Amino acid sequence: MKRIGICLIAGLLLAALPMVMNAEKVPFYYGHSRELHASVYHQEENSGIKEGDMYFLSWDENVDAVGYELEIAEEEGAWDEEQPSGKAVYHVPKVYVPGIMISSSALPLKAETKDHLYWRVRPFDLDGKPTGPFSAPRRLEGSLVPIHRYAPLPRPYDEGEKGAALLYPVYSYIGIPGADSYEVEVTSRYPENEDGYAPSRYRVYAGVTTLTDLYDPAPRKGTYYWRVRGLDREGHPVGIWSLPQKRTLDVHGWTVGVFGDSISHGGGHLSFSPADRAYSYMNPICLFQW
Repeated sequence: MKRIGICLIAGLLLAALPMVMNAEKVPFYYGHSRELHASVYHQEENSGIKEGDMYFLSWDENVDAVGYELEIAEEEGAWDEEQPSGKAVYHVPKVYVPGIMISSSALPLKAETKDHLYWRVRPFDLDGKPTGPFSAPRRLEGSLVPIHRYAPLPRPYDEGEKGAALLYPVYSYIGIPGADSYEVEVTSRYPENEDGYAPSRYRVYAGVTTLTDLYDPAPRKGTYYWRVRGLDREGHPVGIWSLPQKRTLDVHGWTVGVFGDSISHGGGHLSFSPADRAYSYMNPICLFQW
């Protein structure tokens, strides 16, 4: 059956035009990555982390936000929804995806205090200004998901949706504590070292970025796999690879393709990649928002 009207997005989105922000802001770069020609492997293989060492906290996405401010605080008095509590035990001023990995060492999770910890988030715009109030405080206990693999967490992506097939892929993930940058590896077959940190023998491409998504400079057709790991400042591995993610693109039968730009995928927000389907004008939900 011919697939008519399903758009094949070419994701070379302004790859050569970084937006220069001031020193206090995290810069938004399209295609901010460099090809990795060599890596240094000095750490012994580590298959994961001990139970309770790291947690994942997530919340509902706000499609009008560029990012979020996260606050974890003890329950003391009234919460002002417009202002930080001033008594936070954990505070991240800028998170650019609706979720974060948190090390247990960063939280006071002793029995006498963990029952009194609450968390909330509020959205901000491209200039870092709040666009809404803090969410209602929620108990931290029960919200944290234990993570048993010390590796970045790939973000879900349904390539079977209309308009979601990417000829030039974008690999998006949640970062991990302790990593200064991330290496994405693309392989032609399922990697032979699933719980390792060294490159796969099936590697066909690798790139490094300081961000939590990486734009592939080459088209990918057929079936391939991608995974990501953290790196420290010297380029040494932090933890192990994420679990491999399978991608398949059949290039036959297409009749329409779109070469993307910031409006094609970002909805004018100038911060989202083609992996964020909510911001594509080919997403019917987004059409009704404009």
